[in-house]
Amino acid sequence: MQGNVRDGIARTFLFVCLLGLLLAGCFNSDTADGPLDTSRLPRVAGAKEVFATPQSTIFTSPNSIAQTGDAVEKALADGGWQK
Repeated sequence: MQGNVRDGIARTFLFVCLLGLLLAGCFNSDTADGPLDTSRLPRVAGAKEVFATPQSTIFTSPNSIAQTGDAVEKALADGGWQK
């Protein structure tokens, strides 16, 4: 039981950090579409939303960190985002 709680906390922390890194510098209000709304970013299959606002979004995934990172990267690239 304790390992599952730690894994969940670690996943949540990782996704917050990953999302923060992906979004760093994306809050340019001069864009044609307006400011970035993080709640509209693509999610991976099976993701569960923990918290979502335009400024900050947290979700968890049932997959491993590596699998989820790859899936998020692919979903963002498919949506037109660049590394």
